[in-house]
Amino acid sequence: MIKNVTIFFILLLYQICANSETISVVYQIRPPYHTNEKDGILDKILIKIEKLSGMPFSMINIPLQRGLNMIVENKEKICLAANYKNSEREKIAKISIPLYQEKGTVIIFRKDDNNFNEPLKLQNLLMNKKLILLTKVGLSYGKYIDELLKKNNNNVEQSSTDQESMIKK
Repeated sequence: MIKNVTIFFILLLYQICANSETISVVYQIRPPYHTNEKDGILDKILIKIEKLSGMPFSMINIPLQRGLNMIVENKEKICLAANYKNSEREKIAKISIPLYQEKGTVIIFRKDDNNFNEPLKLQNLLMNKKLILLTKVGLSYGKYIDELLKKNNNNVEQSSTDQESMIKK
């Protein structure tokens, strides 16, 4: 599967970057997918794609929304790594098949918080007005979660900081 996805992504890059020496790949530090050391799950896939395609990448760590704006502006050869496909993005960009499919979404909470001693459903958590869900500006969490967030947005706070800073908040 990874081999087929990699080949498809390479073909998509050729289509986008014909006669271009470098493509900018926008990413955000989001362990375990992207790390400062470039040893995350998606970092390794992108490094392999770069080697197989022979097209050099310029990896740029900028906020997701800025990367989406750069695609709309269409002033340079650019793509975004590790984003969910959604209707808004389909209107402004060409989208490849997935490079990676994760196993599921997790929720991070403080270790000493006794409100989370039993398995919980996201829908129930969003209805709890005592809790605040911190999400990343511009990030899609997939169709199901995005819909839940739209319906229950009273206790959702958005942040443009990196994941580590969000956890410390």
